[in-house]
Amino acid sequence: MTSLELNNQLGVALLAVIGSLVIRKIGLSERFQTLVPSVICIAIFWLFVDLPQPETTLVHGLVSGLLASGLLYIITGWTRRG
Repeated sequence: MTSLELNNQLGVALLAVIGSLVIRKIGLSERFQTLVPSVICIAIFWLFVDLPQPETTLVHGLVSGLLASGLLYIITGWTRRG
């Protein structure tokens, strides 16, 4: 498995959070909204990072996607009203 610096994982996760917040405004169902951060992260790694194998791309994308989902959960919890 290729080592990838932590700042790359965090950067991709933050981009996915921003993209997820934008997509949340569109009004997709909540089932799709939970998958959006992982899909965005996998797409970013697949398109912009040169990793040797598809499995490595998938693993790094899922790790960043989980991090992005956690960040999104925290952000939406802080901004929830009531």
